[in-house]
Amino acid sequence: MTNMLEATGFSPDGPVTSPEGEFTYVELIDPAKPGNGARVFNPNQPIEIAMEWELHNAALWLANSATGTWDIEVFAESIGPGPELRIAAGSVPVGNPTDTSWSFTATVTPGTLVEGNPGSGNPSGVYKLVLTAFLNGNVNGFDVCGFAEGPVFKVEDPF
Repeated sequence: MTNMLEATGFSPDGPVTSPEGEFTYVELIDPAKPGNGARVFNPNQPIEIAMEWELHNAALWLANSATGTWDIEVFAESIGPGPELRIAAGSVPVGNPTDTSWSFTATVTPGTLVEGNPGSGNPSGVYKLVLTAFLNGNVNGFDVCGFAEGPVFKVEDPF
C-alpha cells in the first residue's frame, strides 16, 4: 500500500476542547491491477479511492454523534483545462464513541472523468483529488470537517 497524501487536516467549529484529526491514508486503486498504486487510469473503467482518517480529543463529540455519520465527498480538480467534479460520495457510521479511526473506499463510476487530448491540452485529463469527511452528528452548533489533498493523476483511454 502506498500512501498518496499530500496535505491533510480537520477543522472544528466549536469549543476550546475541539477535536483534532487527520487523514492518515489515501490511495488510488485500479481494480484491474490491485496493489499497484496507479496514477494513470482508463476513463472507461472504475477507479477506487481508499482512505482512512483519525479523530482525537473527541469523546464528548463522538458520544453525542454515535448515531450520526461521516459524510464523505471526493472531488477531482482539473489541472489545466477541464472539469471540476464531485466524483464520489458515501457515508460511514460514527459507531462506537470510543472509536478514533475510520475507513472508506469510494468508487468512481466509469465515464465520470474526461480523458486528456494529447497535444491539445484541452482537456488536460490531469486531476488532483480533494477529500472531505464531515461529522454529521447530533452536536448542535458544532461541526467537524476533515480535508485532504490527494495525488495528481491522469485519465487516458489506452485505445
